[in-house]
Amino acid sequence: MNRLRSTVPFAILCGCLLTTGEPGRAVAQPNAPATVGAITSITDPMIRQVVQRRDDNVGHIFVAGTYTGNVDGFQGSSTLMPETLGTPLGWTPLIDVTIFEGHFTAIFRQPAGGFYNLQFRPTYQGQVGSPVTVLAVGVGEVFITAGQSNATNWGTPTGIKPHLLVSCFDDGPWAGTDPYYVGSYWRWGYDPQPALDGSTMGSAWPTMASNLAIMLGMPVGLYSAGYGGTAIENWLPGSVLVPGTSTQPQIELFARLVNGIEYFTGRGGFRAVLWIQGETDFGDNTDPTVYQANLRRVIDQSRQVTGVPVKWMVAQTTTPENWFRLSEKLALEKAQAAVVDNVLTFPGPNADSIGTSYRLIIDGDPVHFNAMGLTLLGGYWGIYVYNLPGFLAPGNLP
Repeated sequence: MNRLRSTVPFAILCGCLLTTGEPGRAVAQPNAPATVGAITSITDPMIRQVVQRRDDNVGHIFVAGTYTGNVDGFQGSSTLMPETLGTPLGWTPLIDVTIFEGHFTAIFRQPAGGFYNLQFRPTYQGQVGSPVTVLAVGVGEVFITAGQSNATNWGTPTGIKPHLLVSCFDDGPWAGTDPYYVGSYWRWGYDPQPALDGSTMGSAWPTMASNLAIMLGMPVGLYSAGYGGTAIENWLPGSVLVPGTSTQPQIELFARLVNGIEYFTGRGGFRAVLWIQGETDFGDNTDPTVYQANLRRVIDQSRQVTGVPVKWMVAQTTTPENWFRLSEKLALEKAQAAVVDNVLTFPGPNADSIGTSYRLIIDGDPVHFNAMGLTLLGGYWGIYVYNLPGFLAPGNLP
C-alpha cells in the first residue's frame, strides 16, 4: 500500500515537466547538439620541423589540414619530448582560424623550446573531438644558407653527428621550384645537407647549428639554397642557371631563394640568410664594383619581391693566402663587406682567414675546406650569429 502511494507524486512531477502553463500542451525540448567532426589529416606542421621564435620568444606554428563533420574551431596542446627544455601547454584555442570546405588553417602559439609532441582537436558548439598527434616540432632558430660550394657540401665530411636538436629541410623532388614544396620533409640535420647541386660531402652547418642548439637549449633548423660553382651574376633576378626540360623545370637561383623566404615566412619566419659566395668571382676576375652592385641588388630584391625585411649575414670569401693577387683578393673582400649596413645586413665570418692548412688542395686550388676547416668555419658562423644584434634579446623578425 505504501509503495503504491509513492508512485503518485512521481507521476504528477513527470506531468509537470512535460507541460506548460497551458493544460495538455507539451514543452518543445531543445535539439541535442550535433556531433563534433574529426580531423582527417595534418599537413603542417611536419615531424622534426623547427619554427622560428618571434620577438616574444614564442613561435607561431602554422597548422593546416583537413576535417569532416561539424567544426567551428580547433585546440592544440603540447608535451615536451624527453630530455628537452621548454614550456608545454594544455589545451589552448588556435588563433587566426580559417575553415573552408573540409580544409582548415590556423596558428598555434608555442613558447620556444622542444622538441614538442603536439596534439590538435576540433571543436563544435562547446564539444571537443578526438585529438591527432604530430611528433617532434620545435620552436627555436631557423636559417636559410645560400651561396656557392662552401654553402653546400663540397668539403671533406667532418664525421660530426649534429646535436639531436638540429633539423634540416628537404624541399622534395622539385628542388624548391614549386612554391608549395610538394614532397618536402624535415630530417635530422646531418651532412650532406639537402642541396640542389647534388653535393654529397661535408658542410659547416651541422657544427654551427649544434653549437647554437647547445648554447640556446632549443632546436635549430637549416634550409640550403646554395649551388656550387656559381658566380654572383647567377643569383641575379631572372638569371637562368639550368634551362628546363620536358621532365625538369629550369633552375633560377633567385626565384628559388624567394620561394624559400616566402615558404618560411608563412610558417613562422626565419632568422637570416647566411651568405657565403665569391670564390668563382675571384677566379673570374669580376670587377669588385660590379660584384658589390650585384650582391646589393640580390639582397635588396629579396626584400622588395617578398615584402619581407630579410636579415642577411655576408661572409668574406675569395681564396686563402693568395699573395700573387693580394690586391684583387682584398678588393673583392672589401666589396663583400661594403654591403653591410648593420641594420638588416650584417657581417659574417672572414672565411679567407682559414688558411691552406685547413683546405682541400685540388689541382692547386684551395677553395674547399677539409674536415678541420669546416669545423672552424662552422664555429665562426655560430659566433657571428650568436652576436647578431637582437639574437638573444627580443627583436623584430620577419
